Amino acid sequence: MSAITERVRQYIERRVILPPDSRLLVALSGGADSVALLRILLALGYKLEAAHCNFQLRGAESDCDEQFVADLCRQLGVRLHVTRFDTRAVAAERHISVEMAARDLRYAYFEELRAGHLMTDIAVAHHADDSVETLLLNLIRGTGINGLRGIQPRVGHIVRPLLCLSRDEIEDYLQSIGQPYVTDSTNLHDDYTRNKIRLNLLPLLREINPSVSRSILHTAHHLTDVATIYNRYMDEARRRVVDADRRISIAVLLREPAPEALLHEILSPLGFNATQVDGLMRSLAGQPGKVFESAGWP
Repeated sequence: MSAITERVRQYIERRVILPPDSRLLVALSGGADSVALLRILLALGYKLEAAHCNFQLRGAESDCDEQFVADLCRQLGVRLHVTRFDTRAVAAERHISVEMAARDLRYAYFEELRAGHLMTDIAVAHHADDSVETLLLNLIRGTGINGLRGIQPRVGHIVRPLLCLSRDEIEDYLQSIGQPYVTDSTNLHDDYTRNKIRLNLLPLLREINPSVSRSILHTAHHLTDVATIYNRYMDEARRRVVDADRRISIAVLLREPAPEALLHEILSPLGFNATQVDGLMRSLAGQPGKVFESAGWP
């Protein structure tokens, strides 16, 4: 067993918690991360199948990725599920970005396969650099403590065994075993915000601190523990403040140690943003009778 494989085994044991008899569905794009995930999980002896989504966004390049994945799974003796999406049409129909449409389609397909084939979990190939980028992206957009935890190793049936590895370590591992992979050309452009963080912001931060990724991950790990305490308090406070008819008691709310943070946690799932919550808090001591609406909750 290679040193990389052993690190992933220990990480799974510590953070992801996959029993040895787990039956995993591996999300396989053909890129370095997902190919490494497949090879490592096979080396660890897990029973698995793979799933590939062709989003038909890059013409012949998308078709080449599909063929590469099919050839790889055939060589490794792994059962492969493949689907194709008209992603641009779905994005237009739902009035969302192509990126968001692809994400929704991908995870819906994976869950359908998992449930239909009685798989234990869906393994996706996010790694440590993805977690750093996610934290920075959330920070730039504005977020609460939960958005500063980075990517979590398990959310429901989604597991991420490679969060203990960097992108460079993954590519070095594949080179060491002579395993080719495909490269998505869109990852080389800074059209998307995440790519701008990866290609422009992080290199600048590394000029200030060469170990910045490690420092950010250490902070994210610490904030995960803090968020556990925070979320437990918020759940208890929500039960004190919101009655059975889903009405918020203003008097009880204002007696809580952090009423604005609590109000944000209650209302943000309903579509209220930070500005609206701030306006609501100010109105509690001001002119009565004001009405605040969100897109999905008038």
